[in-house]
Amino acid sequence: MIESLALKLATIIKNANTEETHSIEVMKYSLAMLINIFLVLFASFILGILTGKLLETLQAFTFFFIIRSISGGYHMRTLVGCFIFSTSAFVIVPHIPISPFWANVLTCVSGLLFLIYAPKSHEQNNIPSQFKLLLKSVSVVIVCSNILIESPIFALTSLLQGILLIPKGGELHEQESC
Repeated sequence: MIESLALKLATIIKNANTEETHSIEVMKYSLAMLINIFLVLFASFILGILTGKLLETLQAFTFFFIIRSISGGYHMRTLVGCFIFSTSAFVIVPHIPISPFWANVLTCVSGLLFLIYAPKSHEQNNIPSQFKLLLKSVSVVIVCSNILIESPIFALTSLLQGILLIPKGGELHEQESC
């Protein structure tokens, strides 16, 4: 669904300007990423309103988006899978009650996961080695700043992203699709 819409848009753009545009495949990929992010944000927004946790849902989305941009991580095989997983996570996280103590515990566990596994490089973003330590450090500092904030949403979101950094096979694999 998302890929077919991205392909149609990429084809329209290419036909409008064949000389100054990238290949259809490159544009399709970029457009699919943008469409998916927009759909996740839109669905999270609507579900956040319906569940009475709009601000908290948007906090989960924003924090995840920022930390994932810096640390990388494994991705779902399809954009639809990414949409379902991401939207569900952003909507469910605000409804999980945890105390400040457990927020700090989860933050420390997350900090360790980021220290060990971030950044997660893969074929499409092949991070140069000189930037890996910087990205790891920034990731750990952002995650561990929650020790001061004690936000349950940030703690749970950090843990989720930390888990997505752990090498695994099977249903998740390294690709830039979510």
